[in-house]
Amino acid sequence: MNTTYDTAYGERARQEADAAQSVRVIVQGIFGVLKYAAVFFMAFIFLFPFVWTVLGSLKTSGELLIVPIQWLPKVPQWGNYAKIFSAMGFVRSFGNSVFVSGAVALSVVFLGSMSGFALAKYQFAGRRLILTFILSTMMIPYFVFLMPTFYLIYRLGWVDTYLALIVPSMITAFGIFFMRQFIEANVPDELLDAGRIDGCSDFRLFVNIVMPLCKSAYLVLGVTTFISNWNSFLWPLIVTSTEEMFTIQVLLSTLQDSYGGMRTRPLLMAGTTISIIPGLLLFLLAQKQIVQGISVTGLK
Repeated sequence: MNTTYDTAYGERARQEADAAQSVRVIVQGIFGVLKYAAVFFMAFIFLFPFVWTVLGSLKTSGELLIVPIQWLPKVPQWGNYAKIFSAMGFVRSFGNSVFVSGAVALSVVFLGSMSGFALAKYQFAGRRLILTFILSTMMIPYFVFLMPTFYLIYRLGWVDTYLALIVPSMITAFGIFFMRQFIEANVPDELLDAGRIDGCSDFRLFVNIVMPLCKSAYLVLGVTTFISNWNSFLWPLIVTSTEEMFTIQVLLSTLQDSYGGMRTRPLLMAGTTISIIPGLLLFLLAQKQIVQGISVTGLK
C-alpha cells in the first residue's frame, strides 16, 4: 500500500513539475515576444526619420505633399543627387567638413591622450585639483563659451578661416577624462618602469608604450569626436560668412533660404542623406573596436 501511495505521489509531483515547466516556458515565450516587440518599436522610432529622408530624397516636391503619405516614389528621382552636388558648392562644403572634423578628431585624440597620460600616471601637486577643474567645465553649458570664444577669435583675425573652425575644439574635457580613465586602467605601471630603466624619455614612453595600448580607446574617442564635429552647426554658422568656408551643415541650412519653396525639399533631403553617410560608415567599420573600447574603459 505504501508503494502504491508513493507511486501516486511521485506521479502527481511529476505532473505538477511538468505543468510548472510548461507555465515557465509560456511566460518566457511571452516575455521574449514582448522584448523583441519593444526592440522593434524602438528601432522603428530611431530609423524612421532616416528612412523617410532617404525615400523623400527620391521623390518630387509634389509627392512630398500628397495626403495620405505616399511612402515610395512612383519614379525614383536619382537626379536630385546630381543637382545637390552642383548646388551652391556642395562638394566644397563637404570637403570642408571632412577636413575640419578629421583635424579636430586627430587633435582631440592626441592631446587628450597626452593629458590623460599625465593625469593618470604622474604624481604631482594639484593633480586632483586640475582633474576636478577639467571635469567641472563639462557641467557648464556650451552656450556660455560662445561669446568669449568668438570675441577671442575675432581679435585674432581668424573669423571665416579654418583656424576658427578647428582651434577652439582641439582639446576637450571629455577627451582628457576618457583617456585618463582608459590609461589608468589598461597601462601597467610596471611596463612604464621597464621603459624608464631602458632609458626612455617621457615622450618616448607615451609614443612607444602608451599609444599602442590605446588603439581601441583612440577609435572610440576619434569616431565620436568626428561625428560630433561633423554634425556641428551653431559654431560654424557663427564664425563663417562665405560659401567657400561653409561646412556641410551650414550649407544645407542655407539651401532652402537661397532657393525657397517646397521644390528644394527633395534636394535638401538628398543632401542630408549624403551628409549622414560618412559618420555612419565610420561607425560601422569601427563598431567592434568601439564596443570593445567602451567596455574596457568602464572596467575600473
